[in-house]
Amino acid sequence: RMMWGGVNAVHGVHVIASGDDAPALAARVRQEWPSHKVSRFDACEDYNQPGAYEVLRGMGLKVAKEHDVEAKEVVSHEGDKGCTLYLGSHKSAVVCRIYEKGKQLGGKVPNWVRAELQVRPKSRIKELCSRLPPSDVWGLTSWSHTLARRLGNTELQRVAMSSWRQSDFERCYSAMLRQYGKTLLALQSDLG
Repeated sequence: RMMWGGVNAVHGVHVIASGDDAPALAARVRQEWPSHKVSRFDACEDYNQPGAYEVLRGMGLKVAKEHDVEAKEVVSHEGDKGCTLYLGSHKSAVVCRIYEKGKQLGGKVPNWVRAELQVRPKSRIKELCSRLPPSDVWGLTSWSHTLARRLGNTELQRVAMSSWRQSDFERCYSAMLRQYGKTLLALQSDLG
């Protein structure tokens, strides 16, 4: 999604992508506009093993207690959409969700659990954050850094539950722009 004008007129275009589209958009924005700012970004680790939620929940609660971070668990009673553990205040710049992603999506992959860090950087570090790789996002607070270290040292294996691949149309469109880009720009200049 792209938005411009209104409140965005001062700041420029506001772009949003999520899910499988997010890595491709981030890479493209970083390539085309190396100097930009982010208002929010998420980094996640996925696990797909029986008992993964209980292991990650335990880690999260222990880190929350050690670092005096707010922790709240929500259990869905509607059609077993799974459990979610929130670490950090919902008003905080950094919040972690550990949740049963597979159950949230209908249970086809019932053991799929995600640990997801959501960051809404303050104005002074928005540009710095635009250059961080997802793994470095976990180091923005002491408690998220501790959690990340423990996630990396768990017996659970991290897995890539989805991967982005350019569609056939996107590949054709990119090839066309590479081959005919100057011609298309000349046509635009002549014809509007």
